[in-house]
Amino acid sequence: MSIHAHKAIRNCRGLMPLALPQELGNTLWAAAVLEHHPGAPLLDAAAAHILRRLEHFGPADTSNSLWAYARLFHYPGPELLQVPF
Repeated sequence: MSIHAHKAIRNCRGLMPLALPQELGNTLWAAAVLEHHPGAPLLDAAAAHILRRLEHFGPADTSNSLWAYARLFHYPGPELLQVPF
């Protein structure tokens, strides 16, 4: 991975608390469509963020995020997989 990609990922982690649910879901979806695995630390941080703010995530935001985890072959943890829609 290039130095620019590493910097972008580091910036994403810092900005994640400010991300709206749709923005986070779309970002994860885009990474999966592009077949770009941003790394386990970022995906784990995103899963934790989703769980903390779950009441703000709609069905599309949640399903896009879960689809991205599946496409990237990353296990987001049992709590996120048991989210009721």
